[in-house]
Amino acid sequence: NDILVVCSLILNINPNSPGTETFFFNLFDGICFFQVIETGFAKQLLLFASYPELRSNSPLVKNFKLTTYDEDFEFKKLIFNTVVILNRNPMMNELVTNSRILLALLSYIEPLPRKKDRETNAFEWKISQFEDLQLHALAVLSILLPYSLNEYFEYGVGTRLLVFYEWTINNEEYNSEGNSFFAKGGRNNKRSQLKYILRLFRSLISTKDERIYIDLCDQGIISSITGHLRVMTQKTSIHMDYVDLDIICDGLFILSCLGELDVHRKEIFGSEGIEMLIQILSIESPYVCGGLGYHRLLVAAIDCVWCCVVGSVINEDEFIQRQGVFALLDLIEINPKSLQNIILGCVLDLTENTKCLHFIMTWQGHKQEYFTHVLCELWRDEERETYVARTEKGVISDHTKPLMGLLQQSVPLTPLKRFEPSRAVLDLIDNMRSKIYGFFCKLGFSELPGLHEEDYITICIIENFLDFKMGEIWQEIMSELDMEGVKLIAPDGEATDTILRATEERALAVVATQNYILEQYHKLDLQFEKEFYNELVRSHTFQEKRLEQWKSFVARTSKYPLLMVAKDSQNQAIRQSRPEEKDYSGYHTVHNLEIPNISITAFTGP
Repeated sequence: NDILVVCSLILNINPNSPGTETFFFNLFDGICFFQVIETGFAKQLLLFASYPELRSNSPLVKNFKLTTYDEDFEFKKLIFNTVVILNRNPMMNELVTNSRILLALLSYIEPLPRKKDRETNAFEWKISQFEDLQLHALAVLSILLPYSLNEYFEYGVGTRLLVFYEWTINNEEYNSEGNSFFAKGGRNNKRSQLKYILRLFRSLISTKDERIYIDLCDQGIISSITGHLRVMTQKTSIHMDYVDLDIICDGLFILSCLGELDVHRKEIFGSEGIEMLIQILSIESPYVCGGLGYHRLLVAAIDCVWCCVVGSVINEDEFIQRQGVFALLDLIEINPKSLQNIILGCVLDLTENTKCLHFIMTWQGHKQEYFTHVLCELWRDEERETYVARTEKGVISDHTKPLMGLLQQSVPLTPLKRFEPSRAVLDLIDNMRSKIYGFFCKLGFSELPGLHEEDYITICIIENFLDFKMGEIWQEIMSELDMEGVKLIAPDGEATDTILRATEERALAVVATQNYILEQYHKLDLQFEKEFYNELVRSHTFQEKRLEQWKSFVARTSKYPLLMVAKDSQNQAIRQSRPEEKDYSGYHTVHNLEIPNISITAFTGP
């Protein structure tokens, strides 16, 4: 065991020192691997690693026997670790294949507890030891198998792994020991086995071998993973620890890789997978383990939406109808810029489905703000971060550089190679302005709901984003030609001058439009202020009138002569309001319309 530890330390040299020392360390590392292989020591290590799982006629293991003591158990784990270190060198691939070490490791991949064979006296580890070695073997296979894909099909690895995976997710009880490093968080359950079998699947899927994709999909891995993840995500009241997070993220990564380029696999993902995704997108950050766990979960879920939903009309329609777009837009409002960029790209691809536009236009955030206003806010945030020249109202300050900020200008302009992107092109990748422009191309630039004054100023710039960016690139082209001493012929010079002049004229036209919008809003503000002032005057006049009426009422009720004067004026007003008296002699009966002995009071007070 001590010899194996020393060998592991020697073979595991990975210097980080700069300069010429790195070369000598790498040379020493290469010599060590070469000596280990040439002397046959590596072959002997692989032989012991596959014992006693595989029979061998080698005299080295003929009389070699293992026991269940801690020293032998530690020896087995150390030799597994040494095999992983040896596999770093490409020269070991042939030895690993010939030693059939993969077959020995696969013998551990079976449901627990193992069925004992009473007919043979084969060596058996204790159940806790076998569980530890099983998890260790899964971790080793996740490193070795991607380099031995031929053995994957020769040994029928896919079927064996899926049978083991089905055991990890079924409802059969298994009281795991959970004592080892690999079994952390898996005591009295099968979570550790599930975690490492999914990690093994992830390693195989990462090879991007279509044969593996077909083999796993034909055996139903997509529906199996989506069903189990849906059950896990329904338990939103339970705190999600690191083991659950690893299981969900690895499962989402596997589904993303399988469904990325195949519409049929996207359809297999189906409604069950869409329900699972929406549940994950709706999980709040307090329910996920601390640190970057929540962000890691969101990135995996958004990537799965991108790969398994976008591109399939059936899945897109169901995702939209289940209000999955609302879940994504809610995430834009509460997450940092790094995640906003990813979510915007995903939603932008979903807008290829015309049904998505209606949901986007009707969405409102926590502050009752429409998505168009949120996009304008994101655009202004991008301009503030890159220090683009703008006035206090958001109007373009420098019409020669309507999009370029101080950060972009600070990058020195140098002649670039043929396929190397310039700083103007890199600016499209670094920020979200190109995605925001894409959204407005889908939604339109007029008759948008929920916009404020500064939003209309911003939309004037967004609408001309492509023209400004083309002019910016032409400016870079002309600057590079001047630096390289290239002189243009007369027609080319006239064409470039026309392009640059058109860009400046477009910028000036945008500035004029922005100033016109500000002027119109200023007039509206003045009109609103005038109406508000008139309303104040009317209110003040009414209050004065009410006060005078109240004073008059108090005076009449406190002084009798004033009351009589008020009564006389009332009677006079009544007489004046009556029509002229007519001669009623022609009528047989004349009725008196006055009510006798009635008291009349004017204003009664509040």
